[in-house]
Amino acid sequence: MRTLEQCDERLRAVVQAQDFAGSQLAVSEYRQAFDARWGALSADERRKSELPERAAVLMGWALCMITLFRTALYARSRAAKAGARYVRNGHVSAGHTWGMAG
Repeated sequence: MRTLEQCDERLRAVVQAQDFAGSQLAVSEYRQAFDARWGALSADERRKSELPERAAVLMGWALCMITLFRTALYARSRAAKAGARYVRNGHVSAGHTWGMAG
C-alpha cells in the first residue's frame, strides 16, 4: 500500500495529465491511505491533525482542475463539430486558401 504522501503525489500527477479514469482510482487510493493514517492516530493527535484540512484542499483542487479540463475539452469538441458542420454545409470549399491574396 502506498503512503498518503505517495497517493497525494499520484493524484496530482494523474489530474494534471487529464487522466480522468486514473483520477478516480487515485482518489480511491488516497482515501484508503488517509483512512489508514487517520486510524493510526490517537484521539489527541486527531484533534491537532491538519490531515482533514489538507485532504479537503487536495480534493477541492482536484475537483476544480478536472472540471476546468472537462469544460475546455467540451468547448473544443463543440468548436470542432461546428467547424465540421460549416464545411459540410458548403460554406468552405476544400481548396480554399485562407489568407491568400489574389
